[in-house]
Amino acid sequence: MKRVGCALLLLGVAGAVSAQTVGAYLGAAHGRFSLRATEEINGVRVTADDSAPVWKAYVGLRFLPYMAVQLDHADLGTVTGNASVATARAEARATSLSLVLYVPLANRLDLFARAGGAYSELETGITVPGMRSLSDRHTATAPTYAAGFDVRVTPHVSLRAEWERIDGGDDIDAEQWNAGVMYSF
Repeated sequence: MKRVGCALLLLGVAGAVSAQTVGAYLGAAHGRFSLRATEEINGVRVTADDSAPVWKAYVGLRFLPYMAVQLDHADLGTVTGNASVATARAEARATSLSLVLYVPLANRLDLFARAGGAYSELETGITVPGMRSLSDRHTATAPTYAAGFDVRVTPHVSLRAEWERIDGGDDIDAEQWNAGVMYSF
């Protein structure tokens, strides 16, 4: 009885894997981005802890039913914070390259996990009332990881929901939730 159950499970997984799309894809997503950053600008410590809308575009190549490589670019928006008696702002962007692993759950549903590296840019500025503004630009490479799911609506169009984190060490932590649409060729 157990052997029959195992055989049916293996057949179900094999059928789900064989139904997956292999090839190039592109997509776009919109969501919410949160940033926690600490930066020193001309001796003034600036802390930002806020959220903003995020827009993201990505392109990938699914070279096996369960594996892909993906290139993303995200405009992470502008967040604000405080620095003593000053107002702080931070604008962030990130480009990442990741390996994506898929786990097919059903004929049209895939769970995925992504891991890779991100190149991020953070432009910070502070404004002190009655004084000049100060600004700085910080770039970094950092590990990024994500998880989510794809639901195929048609053979070429999928809906995607994803959580992503860029781990910038002590200075920058960026996290985003987004939902979007993906087209597979």
